[in-house]
Amino acid sequence: MFAIFLPIKAGAVNTLNLKAFNPEQFEAVTLSHDSNEIRNVLLVAGAGSGKTRVIVHRIAYLIKHFKVAPRNILALTFTKKAALEMKSRTMSLLGAKKPVKMTTFHSLAADLLRSFGSTPVEIIDDNDKNKILRMLIKEKDAGEVIKLKAFNRWLDYHRSKCIDPEERLQNENATVSAYRDLAKSYRLTKAKMGQGVFDFDDLLEKVVTLLESNPRLVKTIHNRWRYILVDEYQDTNRIQFKFLNLLTGDRTQLMQVGDEDQLIYSWRGAEIEHILATFEASKKDKLTKCIVLDKNYRCSPNILKLANAIISQNVERSGKSLKAQKTNEHPVVIKEYSDCSSEAADIASQVRRWHDKGIKYRDMAVLFRVNRLSKSLESALISEGVPYTLANGVALFDTKESQLLLALLRFTERPSETFFIRDIFSFIKYGLGPATIDREDVKRQENGKDWVSHLMADPALMKKERIHELVTIYKGAKERLDKGDLLGAAQHWFYKWDLLQFFKDDSKENRTDTILQLFEILSSYEHDASLRNLKPTVLDFQETRLLNDALMSDESDDALNLMTIHKAKGLEFECGTIMGIQDGVFPTNPDEIGEDVEEDLRLANVAITRFKTELIITRASFRKGFQHCSSYSSIIDSHLDKLLKGGNALYIDANVIDYERELDLI
Repeated sequence: MFAIFLPIKAGAVNTLNLKAFNPEQFEAVTLSHDSNEIRNVLLVAGAGSGKTRVIVHRIAYLIKHFKVAPRNILALTFTKKAALEMKSRTMSLLGAKKPVKMTTFHSLAADLLRSFGSTPVEIIDDNDKNKILRMLIKEKDAGEVIKLKAFNRWLDYHRSKCIDPEERLQNENATVSAYRDLAKSYRLTKAKMGQGVFDFDDLLEKVVTLLESNPRLVKTIHNRWRYILVDEYQDTNRIQFKFLNLLTGDRTQLMQVGDEDQLIYSWRGAEIEHILATFEASKKDKLTKCIVLDKNYRCSPNILKLANAIISQNVERSGKSLKAQKTNEHPVVIKEYSDCSSEAADIASQVRRWHDKGIKYRDMAVLFRVNRLSKSLESALISEGVPYTLANGVALFDTKESQLLLALLRFTERPSETFFIRDIFSFIKYGLGPATIDREDVKRQENGKDWVSHLMADPALMKKERIHELVTIYKGAKERLDKGDLLGAAQHWFYKWDLLQFFKDDSKENRTDTILQLFEILSSYEHDASLRNLKPTVLDFQETRLLNDALMSDESDDALNLMTIHKAKGLEFECGTIMGIQDGVFPTNPDEIGEDVEEDLRLANVAITRFKTELIITRASFRKGFQHCSSYSSIIDSHLDKLLKGGNALYIDANVIDYERELDLI
């Protein structure tokens, strides 16, 4: 039992209570702050080991015990949601009005570029990026060679590895050659839009370039952030690793918090070598310390037995084995079905039974490797009357009505930008076609005019109904925007132009609801901007919402969670199901070797350790769309006999009628 009694500011709690911390957690919180004694700390934090609690208490301990100024601490996460949770928990401990800088890699990059770069920053989202790429693919007539999704993966992977996607190699095939040509055209198109127009990968590349060329700024950063804590360190890719190294000076104490057994983003460029290199360094470098949090406070012993058995097959790891701190005797249930329809119906019935026992729907989840497994399940849930949310559904900002309204707002603020005009008329369809826009853009630039001035000066164009409406409504929206009334400008566009007229479908009510949600978000943004003493702008709103993945989170509805395993990372549920851990589905190719096998085992480990008390894992002998589906699981079945004998698992062939259970249901 540990309790630290510290003097604190008025308004904060009177003690930093570490009574409930185990020895490893206590050591991580209280270790020396002197970088001459410890420069690098690796906190290997297994699933459910209380790592966030340790991080926030470490920050509080630095401030309260070692008298470190909050401005000298930087905490980096991979999602805004994680940063907000960390900030909230730290402030509740400290009672401080000025919190520690807690942010994401991308947000920090944007902050540094905005403050120290040579141009204003405008971030384009994936929708904008894909529109540019589709336009370029069409111009090049490359649709047969280049598939957008595959190209994006190729481009993102190369940039995350700090590999120039435009650099040609000998003997490369036609597809890769076309990819390189498109990558160059995409870069040049962004440059035409403005020097400060960046996508997410640009943010990291540009900030690295900025820091490498500005040693005075780097020195200032080193003096400012003497203590840096990085969450989910195992997920860092090469460009993030490079960025972090530039932020870290000789007197910086760096705490790397992660778990190599939960690295599931190698396809995004995450490199396991980063965390393992620190682990190996801790064995011989006196300035590097490794602390292992291996006590799991989330999962039942039987769930952990399965997770430990699966992950122990991996070679590239530190070798820890999680120890359960709970005493729940529910075995992990492995259920086999003849087909996915009977699987879906049984999952839906089980969810209903859990709910009847008092477990809320939102505390349950059904996880899967690929989204198409959810199709048959959705029908079964609807039949069973189970409310659910699908994590891969269309996000509010991805809807057509939101994209049109945002394009109009961006055009209102920057009427010289041709990209926004293209975007607007891609929805409206009438008034300006692609060829006309290209032709008029040349004239406009020759005359040095923005689009509104150019259109107003051409009587022939102004005779077109849609163009006349665009210019007229623009004036009212611009007046509101100039006053900082972003919401008013959005409402002016929506109601004056009746934007829903441009969508010829039967979902007017849903589209209206989407716009009303967007109005609420704009209103909330304006309130936040006022607290920051900032005039609301479209540019700032875009940056805020693009760097804030938690903007649309709504945890008030009681609904079953359906999501891929990747989306479930960092979450936890009372009970639930993992669908399709079977060869031909997960893993897709059971004959794969090396890194691919290890990644699949880590993904299974992450999925299993999301659940606290009850877990069912399903497989089906036949699945539509999966040609090589097998009822065997190379991930699980080599351990199954031992788990069955130990009472840790229960195997049920759902094709065999259980008369006892059927009688119970009468």
